[in-house]
Amino acid sequence: SPLPPAQTVCSTQASANNPSAAEYKLPAAPAGGFTIAGSSTVIAEFSTPGANDQVIARLYDENESAKTEQLIGRQAYRPLNPGEGFTKQTFQMHPQAWKVEPGHVVKLELLVGDQPSCPNIPTTIIPLCYVRNSSSPHSVQVRNLELRVPTSNPPGSAEGMVVAPQPHYLPPGYTLARNVVPAAPTAPALSGGSNPNNSGQFTLTWEATQAATEPSFTLEHENASGGWSVVASGLTSPSYTFTSLSPEGEGTWNYRVTESNESSASEPSAESVAIKVDKTAPNPPVASADRAPDYAGGGGWYRDSVEVSFASGGDPNLSDTSAGSGVDPSSIPGPQTFDTSGSHEACGSEKDKAGNESSPGCLTVQVDATPPTLELSCPASALVGEAGVVASYTASDGQSGLAGAASGTIPIDTSSAGKKTVGTTATDNVGHETTDSCSTEVEYPTPGAPSLTAGTSPNASGLFTLSWTGADPLQYFGLTYTLQHHNHEGLPWTDVASGIEALEFSFTGGGEEEGTWVYRVQGHDEGNSLTTEYSPESAPVKVDKTPPLPPTASADRAPDYAGGGGWYKNTVTVSFSPNGDPALADGSEGSGVDLASVPFSKAFTESGSHKVCGSVEDNVGNVSAPGCVTVQVESTPPSLEVTCPAMVAIGATGVNATVTASDAYSGLKTNPSGSVPINTSTSGLKTVTETAVSNVGTEVTKSCSTFVGYYTVINGPVNGKLLVRSGEAVKLGSGAKVKGTVTVHAGGALDVEGATLSGALSAGKAALVRVCGASIAKTLKVVGSTGPLVIGDGTPECAPNTIGGSSKVTANAIGVTIIANTFSSSLSVQNNMGGVTVTNNKVGGSLSVQRNGGTVTDKPNEVSGRSKLQ
Repeated sequence: SPLPPAQTVCSTQASANNPSAAEYKLPAAPAGGFTIAGSSTVIAEFSTPGANDQVIARLYDENESAKTEQLIGRQAYRPLNPGEGFTKQTFQMHPQAWKVEPGHVVKLELLVGDQPSCPNIPTTIIPLCYVRNSSSPHSVQVRNLELRVPTSNPPGSAEGMVVAPQPHYLPPGYTLARNVVPAAPTAPALSGGSNPNNSGQFTLTWEATQAATEPSFTLEHENASGGWSVVASGLTSPSYTFTSLSPEGEGTWNYRVTESNESSASEPSAESVAIKVDKTAPNPPVASADRAPDYAGGGGWYRDSVEVSFASGGDPNLSDTSAGSGVDPSSIPGPQTFDTSGSHEACGSEKDKAGNESSPGCLTVQVDATPPTLELSCPASALVGEAGVVASYTASDGQSGLAGAASGTIPIDTSSAGKKTVGTTATDNVGHETTDSCSTEVEYPTPGAPSLTAGTSPNASGLFTLSWTGADPLQYFGLTYTLQHHNHEGLPWTDVASGIEALEFSFTGGGEEEGTWVYRVQGHDEGNSLTTEYSPESAPVKVDKTPPLPPTASADRAPDYAGGGGWYKNTVTVSFSPNGDPALADGSEGSGVDLASVPFSKAFTESGSHKVCGSVEDNVGNVSAPGCVTVQVESTPPSLEVTCPAMVAIGATGVNATVTASDAYSGLKTNPSGSVPINTSTSGLKTVTETAVSNVGTEVTKSCSTFVGYYTVINGPVNGKLLVRSGEAVKLGSGAKVKGTVTVHAGGALDVEGATLSGALSAGKAALVRVCGASIAKTLKVVGSTGPLVIGDGTPECAPNTIGGSSKVTANAIGVTIIANTFSSSLSVQNNMGGVTVTNNKVGGSLSVQRNGGTVTDKPNEVSGRSKLQ
């Protein structure tokens, strides 16, 4: 609450009108009270007469009900500008934290002295006095005093006594220190741009109400939708421009600004005057005609002219729902007049007060200033007595349309010859009229083109009848016709007959000559000197008396074998194709081959030579000479015989199959005739298969079989020696156990399949030696074999062997295979022919593979002694 406009603080000359102390009281604290936190501030205008005058400020907590008070703050202050009248200034009292209880009153007391000589100073606080009194105190006056009491309570508490903090008072000429919150700036005002505007580009300026060390500003805005939002912050200048790069959005905007001084923001300024940013064009103006259409149909039509005027369409609300800037009345278009035929679009735009231009408001009006068009068409001529002869008219109007029919007919009188004239008038829907007329000559008709009414075209006889349309000589006395023709050779036309008293003519006797003919007729009335135009030409009539060419007979493909006159495998189909029909005597085309007469295709599957012939007819029945072709077919495979001996011993030599082949037609392309060797190196059924193929690809395959076997198979024990003689074949199965030596003589064959030999194995010039999965305790020697030699071949069919003594394989003729065996002693493989393979063996002694013929493979092997490899 402000004090009276002026009071004397304290004076040595106190009186009723000049009290010794000025008091200021806050209202009593409500329930709950409040807490003072910090230094209270006095802001007032002081008038000090003397240079040494002072003001003593005391702050009390006064309990009015108990009639007691407590000093809670104090300060001595020497006012500024003595002798210069009232000067606004401020000072703070000593800080104090104090709880003001409910019902208590905070009181401020201002005095000019601090000693008992000042009349109103209670003696109870004399001990607190510490400021020396002025030697000559004066009356100090104060006005417009403001007491700010800091509190720890939030704004709005203490039943509203606690309010938001006020800005710091800044005496004139002073600058706020850093971090001190400045007072609110002035309200932003428009300093550049227009209001309203349509670009959102304008400048706002404001003023700081207190000088700050590091001032910065934050500009906020709020539109009709409500809610303040930041436009820009950190502004060091008291202005802001909305540019083309960052224009203001559409709406009706109010602005406020806060200031900071490297501190929190000040209270917001007062709101600016509303600025309207209108980026929305007004509604199009409303266009209207000066009257209702003269014809309402077809979208409405005006006769000759119409005037269109415009009225404002209004300005829509902005995007924030506030009102637009409003239509500029001076922008509403003036009236437009249209007086030419057609559809006219009268358009105009209007602007709002921000300069936005609306889209066009348009009205389409249709003007008919042109009479309708009318065309009346009569046939140039008509036939005497012809019924249904009419003049046809068509009318149109490109604008309002016709009031009557757009087309129709008018009867023409053909009861007599001569020029006949008719007329009619067309009216459009707005009242314009057009009139037209035409004429027709009534005369005899032109006869129609002659056409075939008896006989055919083409034909082979030349006998047929032609008829035509026209005035009938039986009805019109004196009227006759002349028939003319020409053939493919062209003009001139020549008379066939004249004075014909009918609408037809028949060719009799020898008939029309060969050729392709066209015909025409002309009517004559000699008595009345009347002649019709020639009729149109008839369709061609073809008289064909010449047979077609013989057809061509041909096979369905080239021969499968070209030699021997050509041969076809298994089958061949002969088909016929026409070779055409020769030209007629006048050079025109013949009647053409009747495709239905072309002979059907014929297939031949029997071996041998075949001749086929056929004829064709043309389209008038003339028959051609025959066309023929001869074809040769082989459908029988070649003859083949293959014979074999029924059985031979394993290892037998000179065993052959005999093959004999022949072909009785195209001959043999593949002839297997001769002898074919039979493999006797292994046992089993040996089959020889041969194929004979003829030159056209027919083939036959036959085979024969020979059983190759052993004369003796041993699966049990042999207590002594075993001897295989020449011509013998012996197999030692897995159950065989031979205690003595096994010897194979020249020409003998031995196959060891899992047997156990307690002695040695020796073979000289054997027919075959095969050792698989065997255990031989002593030496192995195979020399000069004439057939295959296999000692393990690395497959499950011939498993590895175990041989205890030294092994020697020498001078064998057909080839040697020694794979994956275990030799406890040495192994020598020398002077063998037909290729040698010695691999993956374990040799306990030395290994020698030397001087062998053919392909030799002797690695890898595991050898304990020395190795001599080829």
